[in-house]
Amino acid sequence: MLIGALVALLLLGLVIVVPLLNSGDGDGEGGGDAPQAGATCTAAPTSAPAPSASDPAAPAPTSAAPTPTRSATPSADPNVLPAGWTRHEGPTFSIPVPPGWRVTSTGSDTVIFRQSGGVGEMLVQWGSNPKADAVADWKSQEPARKRFVNDYEYLSIERCDWYRTCADWEWLESRDGARIHVRNRGFATASNRGYAIRWEIAESEWQANLAAFDQVVKGFKPDRVN
Repeated sequence: MLIGALVALLLLGLVIVVPLLNSGDGDGEGGGDAPQAGATCTAAPTSAPAPSASDPAAPAPTSAAPTPTRSATPSADPNVLPAGWTRHEGPTFSIPVPPGWRVTSTGSDTVIFRQSGGVGEMLVQWGSNPKADAVADWKSQEPARKRFVNDYEYLSIERCDWYRTCADWEWLESRDGARIHVRNRGFATASNRGYAIRWEIAESEWQANLAAFDQVVKGFKPDRVN
């Protein structure tokens, strides 16, 4: 009888322990001064990185494994860069730069980075008079874009949840003998500070470089936020 009671207790213990072992944690703006960067940048450029959200608390143990959840924003520290990345300190911002990319041009309101051995470009513009609505700003500039690039093909303009206002404008164009996929993020981080981050990658390499774009915007730091 003692042996039978001990076995029963052990089995009850397994019912509690197994669920515990199986449980786990769930995981800007327009302004259009310069047509090159896009809506938010020129008059009131792209938005800055979104605030980080802490991971949700682990669910209470149950007899079945919980359904995993996905956090809205990455929990990784944006100040810690992947191996090979560097940080560029600009006059109104700092931004992570992928391996092999370097500054090729600077101006009073623009910095251009280029990809070594590729057609990739990243242009950062800023201004002090951002538009209140980044989506409306990009939409107002979109019809004229075909005059500035070759074989322009509109893809989308979508609002993003970043700083005061933010929108991503995407299109295709032809340059340097390649088809280029462009994402132009316009956003405002303050009433008197707007940015645009224009990310250009060969269309054939677009998906492979989306994680790099995410790292860029996650680590972007503006000089003004309100």
